Amino acid sequence: MGKEQIYILMLKDLEVLSFKVNFKSEEFKIIEKFKHFDKAPFDINKSVEDINFSLYKFFNSRIIPPQREDYEQILKATGCKSIL
Repeated sequence: MGKEQIYILMLKDLEVLSFKVNFKSEEFKIIEKFKHFDKAPFDINKSVEDINFSLYKFFNSRIIPPQREDYEQILKATGCKSIL
């Protein structure tokens, strides 16, 4: 995986927003808010900086901890080398 990657956050089949992740700096940046942005699963504030930080916190809270019993099996099953 490269230094940056673009993703679309979905809620079921609804596009919520597109964002870019810089894996080296762990920075999240909103690219576009879609029609269903109000369904985003994190606290949204008025300023873009707060939204980016909220997105960062949301994804970091969903990381599989390396201490998890089946961590290696999950990585293998998903084809990932690490959680980052």
